[in-house]
Amino acid sequence: MSKLLAALLCFNLACMSVAQVQDSLQVLTPGEIEALPTVGTEAELEQYEDVVGSPFNMQKPKSRLTIDMMGMYDSNALRNDLVVGLWKGGDLSRDVRELSQQALQGHNRAGYEGSFRTSYTWGASLFGDKSMRPLVSVGYRDLMGMRFTDDLYNLTFFGNAAYEGKTAVLAPSAQEEQRYQTIGVGMKAAGSETYLRLDLVNGQYLNAVHLKQADVYTAEDGRYIQADLDGTWSTSDTSVQSFSNGLGLGLSAGVQMNGRLFGRRLKVFLEVNDLGFIAWNGGSQRLVKDGVERYDGVYVDDIIDLDGALVGEGQLRDTLGLNTSGGGFMRPLPTRVRASFSLRNRSYKFRSRPRPEQFMVEQLAVPGYLVHMSYTYSIAISRRWLGYGQLNYGGFGGVRLGAGAWGSYSWGTIKLELPNVVGLCLPSAKGKAASIGFVFDL
Repeated sequence: MSKLLAALLCFNLACMSVAQVQDSLQVLTPGEIEALPTVGTEAELEQYEDVVGSPFNMQKPKSRLTIDMMGMYDSNALRNDLVVGLWKGGDLSRDVRELSQQALQGHNRAGYEGSFRTSYTWGASLFGDKSMRPLVSVGYRDLMGMRFTDDLYNLTFFGNAAYEGKTAVLAPSAQEEQRYQTIGVGMKAAGSETYLRLDLVNGQYLNAVHLKQADVYTAEDGRYIQADLDGTWSTSDTSVQSFSNGLGLGLSAGVQMNGRLFGRRLKVFLEVNDLGFIAWNGGSQRLVKDGVERYDGVYVDDIIDLDGALVGEGQLRDTLGLNTSGGGFMRPLPTRVRASFSLRNRSYKFRSRPRPEQFMVEQLAVPGYLVHMSYTYSIAISRRWLGYGQLNYGGFGGVRLGAGAWGSYSWGTIKLELPNVVGLCLPSAKGKAASIGFVFDL
């Protein structure tokens, strides 16, 4: 009986409360409900999203650890079965070489990149400025790019027997590989992705060939070779295995700008990475060649013919009279410039989809790299995950289809990306790539 009386008493009190405030109640339309932000004002949501990167962690982190890893190879001509065979070593069948030969396009490109970077930001201000935070970062990069003619491929993989009485046009061609590590300090904006960082660069390896002209004539019966050469070759010190063969400086910076386009929220991010140089030490080697050379008594059918025995690089240079000179020199870093444009509707209904569309354009200062353009569209998979599809063109390759996923948790975010899905599956395709990134809010 006492429980029934208590329930009736609570019901009467509730009725009295509704009667007292009924004049202050307001019924919201669906449009008004949709316009209400989930947490905070629109400006606060935008700021938190840029700082935290997660719609589920609405507290600004005191510190942040970012880890990014990427590995890729791409080409518009060389098939995966050829590249994998070269990487594994051993003999390459003639069929494999001929299949890539059939894919040559005259202006052939290829390249690879392996990179790792971890960055850490902390504190509530930098020198009393609450809009900035200190930043430290370490990184590793191994990058190679090349462009080459059809004749250069044929000469490399089939020898010059087919060019008897003919001239092989090997230029314009170029190849450059740099491997280096960085450690840097800088500053990061608290409310956006804007940052500035200065790196000390440790140069570990360099190999660069640039041919402006290279016409190689093979006489009948292989009696002699005549080469009209105009080019340079530079390499770091390879006489000893050393962790450091040069030192330099690099500058990296990014600027974020926000606005509106066609009634949608627009974020523009402009970035430059590794703008700088490496001064390679005195053990480095350099060759400058401009002239016509004739080589008599050389059995040309076996110099670079993979069907026969390969001649050692040093022995081949001595045979052809391509002697290098030692000494230090300075060379620019492979600078990357990128611009991305992200569009998103005003609604915050699906907070797990931060920016549905993104357009990106980038250029990398290495041989064979064409302007890379991509379009990315995201869809919500769950409350914590979104997936996205990607269309790529340029770089070292042609048209590529990519896919990825982005997840958000209380500890931070994780991002997985496969920029060339077809290349991961088919030996006949061109290129393979994968990347993974973590953000830990501490």
